[in-house]
Amino acid sequence: QSCTLKFGLWTYDGYQVSLRSYNDNTEVDLTDYMETSPLKIISSKVKVETKYYDCCEEPYPSISFTLKVQRRFVLTPSG
Repeated sequence: QSCTLKFGLWTYDGYQVSLRSYNDNTEVDLTDYMETSPLKIISSKVKVETKYYDCCEEPYPSISFTLKVQRRFVLTPSG
């Protein structure tokens, strides 16, 4: 399964707030990820985008984190 979390700005533009990944990483930092989680992270990706709208000259940045996950345990009918 793939899960994408996208964060953007509605109230402020890119001249007021800068969105970027920590140290410009292209992958999610999994240092504090707990290996006991029922989900195993197969891969991760960070993507920063800047969008311009016809109405406005200001840039509107967004940042997306995509995680590909897999169940660590197989569920059976008996639990």
